[in-house]
Amino acid sequence: MAGIERPRTRRNRTTWTDHLDDAVRGMASGFLVGIPTVFTVDSWWLGEQMGPVDALWLLVFAFLLTWVAVFWIGFQQTERRGLDLAIDAVQALASAILSLVVIFAALGQIGDTQPGTVVLGRIAVVPMGLVTAL
Repeated sequence: MAGIERPRTRRNRTTWTDHLDDAVRGMASGFLVGIPTVFTVDSWWLGEQMGPVDALWLLVFAFLLTWVAVFWIGFQQTERRGLDLAIDAVQALASAILSLVVIFAALGQIGDTQPGTVVLGRIAVVPMGLVTAL
């Protein structure tokens, strides 16, 4: 096959281009599965009806699922162990939350007029964090 192929083994060292590649790969998979959920009014309504404590528990659960996905599948192409897995899970969830804030702001679903509990609920409902880890 012509062109440069990715190595099939995990690398020991990473560069900034590796980090960028991993982040773009994660964001692409998150958008692929998460966008249909973002565009459903039911998820917006569920986020509005959810209390702040429930939304925080849902985010904690999403973090734990993301951590498990990072452990089994991996977020980066390097060899990761222990605390590195937790850091990868935090990075995956943070990139998902940042993406959701940008998307919801572009759709006009969050902004200055929305209370913080609605914003938190809408972000917690969309399952983009777990998908980003894939």
